[in-house]
Amino acid sequence: MKGILTKFLMFLIFAGISLPSMAQTAVTEHQTKIIVTPRQATVNLMQIKDDYFPKLQYMEMPRPGIVTEEDNAEMQAAKARIHPDPDATLPEYKQGSTLKSPVRVRDFEGNGYDGGVPDDNHIAISDSGRIVSVMNSSLNIYDTMGNVVKTVSLDAFSQSLGLTEGKYDPKVLYDPDMDRFIAVCLAGQDDQHTFAIIAFSQTNNPTGKWNLYKINGNPFKDTTWSDFPIIAVGKNELFLTLNAVQDNKTWQAGFRQSYIWQIDKTSGYKGDSLLTKLHSGIAYNGVNIRNICPVKGGSDLVGPQTYFISDKDFSNKTDSIFLLNISSTLSDPNSKLSISLLHSISGIYGIAPDAFQPTSTKVVRKLQTNDARVLDAFIENNTIQFVGNSVTAAGKAGAMHGIITNVSSSPSVTLHILGDTLEYGYPSIAYAGIKAGDDDALILVDHTSDTTYPGNSAIFYKSGSYSSAKRLFNGKTFTDISAPVERWGDYSEVQRKYNQPGKAWAAGYYGRIVGSGLNKLPGNATRISEIQSPFLPLPLGINPVQATINNMSVYPDPATVYTPLSVTFNNELEQYYSFRIYDMQGKIVADLLDDKVKEGKNMFTFSTYPLKPGVYTLSIKSDKEVVSKKFVVE
Repeated sequence: MKGILTKFLMFLIFAGISLPSMAQTAVTEHQTKIIVTPRQATVNLMQIKDDYFPKLQYMEMPRPGIVTEEDNAEMQAAKARIHPDPDATLPEYKQGSTLKSPVRVRDFEGNGYDGGVPDDNHIAISDSGRIVSVMNSSLNIYDTMGNVVKTVSLDAFSQSLGLTEGKYDPKVLYDPDMDRFIAVCLAGQDDQHTFAIIAFSQTNNPTGKWNLYKINGNPFKDTTWSDFPIIAVGKNELFLTLNAVQDNKTWQAGFRQSYIWQIDKTSGYKGDSLLTKLHSGIAYNGVNIRNICPVKGGSDLVGPQTYFISDKDFSNKTDSIFLLNISSTLSDPNSKLSISLLHSISGIYGIAPDAFQPTSTKVVRKLQTNDARVLDAFIENNTIQFVGNSVTAAGKAGAMHGIITNVSSSPSVTLHILGDTLEYGYPSIAYAGIKAGDDDALILVDHTSDTTYPGNSAIFYKSGSYSSAKRLFNGKTFTDISAPVERWGDYSEVQRKYNQPGKAWAAGYYGRIVGSGLNKLPGNATRISEIQSPFLPLPLGINPVQATINNMSVYPDPATVYTPLSVTFNNELEQYYSFRIYDMQGKIVADLLDDKVKEGKNMFTFSTYPLKPGVYTLSIKSDKEVVSKKFVVE
């Protein structure tokens, strides 16, 4: 009888059928393992000179990451069951209330298309205004005006580790307590070649030295490799979560378990051997929990206890959320991991359909939304806010915003689904309170629709209400790189500016033409935006208007010293611009021109004869924005 009851409860739990809406704490039997990893190398970014930006992409796959249609069957079957809900149990929640939208202070071009899909945008900004922006497969450093200080590939960044495997899935964060950066990326995709690369900056200047570590993505020497990192930093530790995927299987069909790596951050900054604790076998009622998202701090870093969120990411409709807790630091022998299953008292979520791009009569173009996993979360005043992909009541791609109150005592969760005339994907969230204890949040989403090119938007949340979406940047074309259903990017990122409450910086995906001449391609790129709470006054001299320079292209690229370089662009507002050339160390090489640029299509031409062979950045700057474009002289 006991076995029958256990099987019945497991069926209810993992089929997405609701039990009473209260926390149900499971007795967990997970395993822990202490692993000490020596520092393997250091790297000084400003000393990186030769960088080939290598990238291997298998172009014959029907969808990147899909080995066979059978491997993709579970997720596609769930998407096929999606249809508009006549009962409207997934409302587009309270958007367009009297709450004002976020303010976009400025934006500029971020990491460019490098032949890799998807973008995988992530960003961090220090208290002093140094920006680190990463994507597959580059790491760029900017100042707050959009000037490129340094660009390196993930391969060059980690070259001193001796790993020849391709690098992907980069993440980056800023630690306000230590005034340092942490960057993470993965290398390799089979059980013999799988590593997580962890880098700690030695100072608050990301162009300087970093301490490099590599941890084995197959810590149990089985037939799995590690995929999809999520990171968060607390007062004492860095948390890294990963998914173990079976060899020769996709992430959909090959999932085996999720890991939590608990890492002493102080040893990483010092360059000492890295003390880590690996949590594995993380299961609820015998079923491994999938895609675990660490919860970052709101107005301050968290610790010594840390929370995590997970959900049922392949369900069509469910109200189930998993709340995990590690009670103390890795050096505390009494620290425990607990898991609670929560059921929403209001709202449900489900796997989202792929999102439409503008479509012709001959080609239906879509962007992949993957599953409904939790992508980002923070905690403030004993309340966790988290986001992920979800289906809307209209059967479209939207964003889930969840709120768990009374986290430490009697947690209760509500779920809100965000959507409007646009379809949303890959949301991220940052604390936006003006003072500690506020519940304000800035939510970044990538957007698209059958009439709107892919871009990104921001939504402001406060006290149960949501603003209308503020379009941060509208794409200039659909994306058409490898398949009718394109990769959209597995994540975006918005990070608060810790010493400026209510402000944040975001990195999102947008569609743009890449290349020039006969090599033009409707591809994708990164747009970096500074955004802030509508309750903050506008900075002096800043007019929050839409970007005016777009569709910028350079020809020829690469150029020779005997060939003039032509830069074409569209200008949406007649105003004065400065045209300057910078080297890859961020120094001005040439102050070319200051002149008024007319509205419409323009061409700017200059000779490259005085330039030595190398990589340069052309900056076009007004008093409202900076647009940059990299070019090569041979």
